[in-house]
Amino acid sequence: MMYESSSRVSCPLCGGAEFFDFYSRDSVPVTCCSAFEDAAQARQVACGNLHLTACERCGFAFNRSFDPLLGEIGARYESSQAASAHFNAYAAALAQSLVSRHHLENKTVVEIGCGDGDFLKHLMSAGVGRAIGIDPLTNVDRAPGTLPQGIELLPRLFDESMLDLPADALVCRHTLEHIPDVHGFLTLLRRWAERAPDRVVLFDLPDAERVFTERAFWDIYYEHCNYFTASTLRRAFELAGFRILALGREFQGQYLSIEAVIDPAPGPQGPIDSSSEQALYRSFATDVRSSLQRCESTLGRLKSPSHPLIVWQGNSKTVGFLSALAHPEVIDGAVDVNPHRQGIFLPASGLPVYAPHTLKELRPRHVILMNPAYFEEVSQALTGLGLDTHLHSVNELLR
Repeated sequence: MMYESSSRVSCPLCGGAEFFDFYSRDSVPVTCCSAFEDAAQARQVACGNLHLTACERCGFAFNRSFDPLLGEIGARYESSQAASAHFNAYAAALAQSLVSRHHLENKTVVEIGCGDGDFLKHLMSAGVGRAIGIDPLTNVDRAPGTLPQGIELLPRLFDESMLDLPADALVCRHTLEHIPDVHGFLTLLRRWAERAPDRVVLFDLPDAERVFTERAFWDIYYEHCNYFTASTLRRAFELAGFRILALGREFQGQYLSIEAVIDPAPGPQGPIDSSSEQALYRSFATDVRSSLQRCESTLGRLKSPSHPLIVWQGNSKTVGFLSALAHPEVIDGAVDVNPHRQGIFLPASGLPVYAPHTLKELRPRHVILMNPAYFEEVSQALTGLGLDTHLHSVNELLR
């Protein structure tokens, strides 16, 4: 099912009206994290257009054809990474650091975009007294039995009715890239923070500079309507009236993290130099086609008529990867450690997702790892299965 989206006519960060397009793909699945129980249903997922555009005023990159209504297709949404020991260790350390540095012991923390409460559990273990999760997609039927006392999940959006929600800090992880009205959302958040000026807001999200520098086309998909660099993330918060406490990178440079409080007397914004962002986008546009061709050529060499070609990850990166390939059927299946994704089918391609132990039966000669941050963990898992399998990072395919 193909839908034509209405284009956004102003920059969602600064309101600018002059843009240039630098990357386009038509008919991409509008959801990457949805889990389908039936392959035919998965292949019938709604599709939309992806037209990445850069604001010439502030340098912000976004999908000008994004329509949030297209993602509401009723499929089960499953994006948790908690089944990975490597990711769990990172999340636990991040929670401990936030609680310690901002003195959040025995205090209340709100998380926008909480999923099923995985990070809230880490915050409670780190000493938070109460944790409130807000997410319209939270699975309240699955989560209660696994959540410790002190956690409350609200299956709804954060809006004006929640401005008086009492809390000492607000966390928002891997959500801002999904919100079309960036400035409107951050302005609403400032109004919440103004109720108690010492409140701190803590965000993390994908680093688009890494995506564009590495030509990582698989990290560009419909659900991510916004693509932040460190500079544009800083600008977004400053334009909304925040003062930046810290801005850095996490998880082997894949994520941007920002911590901020309200600026009680923000001064006028000076001129913005977005030349570095614009150069990055134009460089990506120039090189990404040849990178994709090299990737497809390598996959063709790895393909074997007697051994399946498998990707390790049955989630968004794989869906983004397959939707960009001219011949996605070169991939025979995906593997994921998340038990809630095993036995399902991926949007658009209908690719089956297996549990890791099934590789002993499938016996692939080559496995493509969609996220190199997990290379050691996955390598050990393959060794433990007794497989003579070569593990390739997806980035290697571009060389």
